[in-house]
Amino acid sequence: MNEIDFSTLMWLVGLASIDLYAVICVISFSLYFNLISGIPTFFHPLGSLSCLIIFGIIYIVEHFVEKIPGAAIAWNWFHAIAKPITVLILVLILAFEMDSFKIGLYAIPALILSVIISVLDGKIWTILGAIPVVPIFVTIIEDIIVGLMVIKKIAPHAKVAALKASSFIFIS
Repeated sequence: MNEIDFSTLMWLVGLASIDLYAVICVISFSLYFNLISGIPTFFHPLGSLSCLIIFGIIYIVEHFVEKIPGAAIAWNWFHAIAKPITVLILVLILAFEMDSFKIGLYAIPALILSVIISVLDGKIWTILGAIPVVPIFVTIIEDIIVGLMVIKKIAPHAKVAALKASSFIFIS
């Protein structure tokens, strides 16, 4: 059985706790358009067109909302509460082929890690969101870093050309 390992799951939980929609969009985009070979099968539920459209739209909305100082603070504090729940759902989707004991074993530390990172992220955005222009640069840099780290984690042995092509598309 092709199962997600604990370290990969915790990496993705940490990255999703920073930017959930970017993580899911990068995985969905990579799977739907076959940009990266060798992505494990437990990621395939995220490769549907509906997943790509839904999370793509939310990602775009988030990208613009985070540029508005007052809205950015409200959006990020809302996500400090909502993100651990959605990250837990992501964990359950990725771990669906596992037995129920392993799902529980993976879900508990994932939820704790997600809560900690989400609250810290909310506090950081409260400070950064009040400074003019800073949210624009921070969100772009955050999206690039999170996207590249997701690609590296989901396909560590992918061909270099595929990684370069997807990195170019992601950055453009």
